[in-house]
Amino acid sequence: MTTTDIMNSRGRVTPSFIDVRTGERIPWDARHNTLSYDAAHAMALAFGGDDSLIPNRIGIVYGIEESPSFGTIDRQQAWDDFVHDLQAKGANVQIRPFSYSPSFTQITSSGSPGSSGSGSAEASGASSPESDRQGWAVTFHSHSDSVTAGAIDSGSSVSSSSGMIFSYGMRIYQAVLVNEANGKYTVLARVSLDNAGTYYAKPENFEVALDWTVKFF
Repeated sequence: MTTTDIMNSRGRVTPSFIDVRTGERIPWDARHNTLSYDAAHAMALAFGGDDSLIPNRIGIVYGIEESPSFGTIDRQQAWDDFVHDLQAKGANVQIRPFSYSPSFTQITSSGSPGSSGSGSAEASGASSPESDRQGWAVTFHSHSDSVTAGAIDSGSSVSSSSGMIFSYGMRIYQAVLVNEANGKYTVLARVSLDNAGTYYAKPENFEVALDWTVKFF
């Protein structure tokens, strides 16, 4: 008899607009992300004691076009392909460090009392083998600013001083959870920030805040 243990991981992004001066927030609908193949690589390395690919940045994808057509997000998320995709849409990405240290929460997959409750929105509503499965969630926190330029220049290289500024009126397309090490970027997860096929514009005096949670069961 062969027994197989399976560990599931899933990601969820909760975006909002925030006035960093007053703390006022305007929430958006939460949505699921797609973890890349490199996320599995990062996890395997971390289990072996190598933290070189753990998440340490969040990128916010933005541009001028009101409704560009992005393809389906899949697990193939090589950085060069990501850059090419953005350039084809006239978009850029602002790469930001975490606002503060990641937070950890013990959860259950059903969101039952005593848990964080964050698992309930991902359940189908019917009982399943995952019901009441114990797990842990890690949440990364970051927000944009209106002075840092986009990371992608007119070529395919990355520079902190190139690209258009993420200013008032820019449309907000997607976000990526990344690792940056010695100027090399690895996309670990990607999420669309569309709302029924349209994209929010960045309001004056507000920044885009993201709480990016990855759950492990």
